[in-house]
Amino acid sequence: MWISHFCVFRNCCQMYICTMAAVGKFIREKVKERGMSNAEFARRINTHVRNVYDIYERESLDTTLLSTISQVLEYNFFAGIYQPAGSDDAVSESNAEYGRKDRIKELEFEVLRMQSELDHKGQIIEHLQKEIEYLKEIVDLKKSTEKAVTGKRRERK
Repeated sequence: MWISHFCVFRNCCQMYICTMAAVGKFIREKVKERGMSNAEFARRINTHVRNVYDIYERESLDTTLLSTISQVLEYNFFAGIYQPAGSDDAVSESNAEYGRKDRIKELEFEVLRMQSELDHKGQIIEHLQKEIEYLKEIVDLKKSTEKAVTGKRRERK
């Protein structure tokens, strides 16, 4: 039963991807590039971690699963499968778009990190400015105390 269903999809509707060599290995690379754990990847594609390891070993995938993986990893795995004549740039543009989105996310994260660091350094500067003011007050008090002590010594003489 399953085999006939599989064949119908493969032959009639082209719903089975079999042209991309070692797609599982490529998916594993993309998961690593994204810094995603296998457990997180499994959760996002709604499967068990054991199935993720199975996916990594596959040379072909169902298009529905590949579509889900493409969305989760924000990478167009379909772009390399079919190219109309004269559309060599279509694949690179499609993947470049995903690359730009990744880069934007990286830069947004970096901006947030830098803003946080800047805020922290601003707090340190405020603290140090207060400390400088306190030290100036201490110096002024010490000078006034020394003047008072010097004045009392002169009075005694």
